[in-house]
Amino acid sequence: MHTSLLYCQVPWLCCVRVRGADAYDFLQRQLTNNPPATSDRFVLAAWNDAKGRVRSLFRVVRGGDGPLLVAERDGIDAVLAKLRIFVLRSDVAFEKSDDLEVGAVLGDSRTLLAERGIDLGPDPGAAARADGLVWLRLGAELLHVIGPRPALDGLRAGLEPAASELAARAEIRAGLPLVGARLAERYVPQMLNLDRLDGIAFDKGCYPGQEVVARLHHLGSVKRRLVHLVAAADHAPGAPPAPGTPIVDGSGNEVGDVVRAGAVDGALELLAVVQLDATEHALFLSEPNGVPLHRADDTPPA
Repeated sequence: MHTSLLYCQVPWLCCVRVRGADAYDFLQRQLTNNPPATSDRFVLAAWNDAKGRVRSLFRVVRGGDGPLLVAERDGIDAVLAKLRIFVLRSDVAFEKSDDLEVGAVLGDSRTLLAERGIDLGPDPGAAARADGLVWLRLGAELLHVIGPRPALDGLRAGLEPAASELAARAEIRAGLPLVGARLAERYVPQMLNLDRLDGIAFDKGCYPGQEVVARLHHLGSVKRRLVHLVAAADHAPGAPPAPGTPIVDGSGNEVGDVVRAGAVDGALELLAVVQLDATEHALFLSEPNGVPLHRADDTPPA
């Protein structure tokens, strides 16, 4: 048993199968990134509205019977309904796959992978299929594993079970945003750091909102970005703030908002889209009142 490795359920993610002869071409024309050319890689991509605002985020995995999308569960039915509007005469169908679940493995997984004949390497973006599961490398010590419940149960039996909050914290520390129904169509991809997460192919063909995304890229004029913030241990709120909760400066001016948040053992960490010129000063959650925040890589202000 690999007691040094933690296994967590990831209930905020679900899977969508994309079928049809035009599946890859359709995704190529709709998403900010090129679908992976081989099965040993996956890509992060956004689906935008016409104004370049992110409607949804996907991880796209290549399979023998078509693409697999790892998507946020929150708002997915509405997202798929909108996607189907754009299918027109293309041979494409979307199927939310309730038979597949997503788990996370936390820790140094090299021995576990070697035992199963899997070579993911150290860098994010690697994918593999083995033992009826799909393995995705999101970080040095963060894997997502996708498969049916019985196959995941077999994996889980050899690992230390842990709460989902630990997987959420690992994703937050890796800088991985969520959008969900509440934040859909609020941010352009660069505000969510998708350009830094290899979630945008700037040399690809047309997709919704491409002109806005390209203009920001060439002008370098992104004034708000995703940052990793933490609360002082003695000020952490009882529950993580909801997505969209305002971030304010010392004068009470709104300078950003929470994208996702999590608390482990009372320690609050979050990702927020914040005005870059405001991150050099004291920041606070407006709800619950007055919780001081600072960048995770900074010393808390005195």
